[in-house]
Amino acid sequence: MKNKKALEMSFAWIFAIAVGAIIIVLAIYFAANLVKSGYNEGNTRAARELVNVLDPLQTSVEDGKAQRIELIDETRIYNYCEKIGDFGSNKIEVSERNRFGGEGWTRPGGDIKTESQYLFSENTIEGKSVYFFIKPFKSPFKAADLMVMYSENYCFVNPPEDIKTELEGLTNDQNSNIDIKNNLIDCQNSSVSVCFTSGRECDVIVEGNCNSLNCESVYDSGTVIKDDGELTYTGGLLYSAIFSSKEIYECNINRIMKRVNYLSELYIEKSKFVSVRGCGTNLQVELTILSELSKNLEDSSGLLSIKAISDEINDKNIGVCRLF
Repeated sequence: MKNKKALEMSFAWIFAIAVGAIIIVLAIYFAANLVKSGYNEGNTRAARELVNVLDPLQTSVEDGKAQRIELIDETRIYNYCEKIGDFGSNKIEVSERNRFGGEGWTRPGGDIKTESQYLFSENTIEGKSVYFFIKPFKSPFKAADLMVMYSENYCFVNPPEDIKTELEGLTNDQNSNIDIKNNLIDCQNSSVSVCFTSGRECDVIVEGNCNSLNCESVYDSGTVIKDDGELTYTGGLLYSAIFSSKEIYECNINRIMKRVNYLSELYIEKSKFVSVRGCGTNLQVELTILSELSKNLEDSSGLLSIKAISDEINDKNIGVCRLF
């Protein structure tokens, strides 16, 4: 009898332990899901706040500006670009470093879409400090604000004087993470090197090719050569090409050209309207060409044709009958 009772007690303990283990497993499961849900909600909210912060950064001034944003935690920002829709969109996702799981990252929250911003960057950037360039893009009228986002340290090697002057103004304000050096050997090893002279050992090479009368510098247009390909740029798109992946760059160029096409059509109608009232502009042919070129642009290599007709329009847009 004693042995039987002892056996019954064993089963009771085994049953209690088993039930307790199940309860613990369920508690861990629900707690983990609660934490994941909290991270997801927090990361989605962080992405939304980042997009909201970018809105007032867009500039109405001529020369553009730089800005630094300090984040609470080390953060990964995922930038996606879509051509779908009237003007396409950028989508932002955010992931923070896992505070409880060692070196890992939390799962990104929901993506936040923005159709009014043209955000150029690598596909993924990370850090506690995020830097921005905001430059207007004109073709020849203002079509968009170019918003360049990065977090790495960049080293510009032997830039032309106008770019050097602009960058020095930005770095003095502590709003950029950029060094300016005369020689590549002076750059930090961890920096992304950007060279304006020949030197295939650089991470990024800028080759200028602007040679028309409208060029203030040979670097007003040209090619940016990176590991993921060559990108054609004109004007303020230089920084966009340097700091952006080929995928994001080409997608946003397509989006901007949709706006150029739309605005060209508006200015064609405006030109007709003012001509009837005795203020001829003689720009309808050129604006029609610009509209067609921007509508049919396949990739950034077509930007040089866009620049050529834009320069022609800008030269003719003078006097009392200016369209823009």
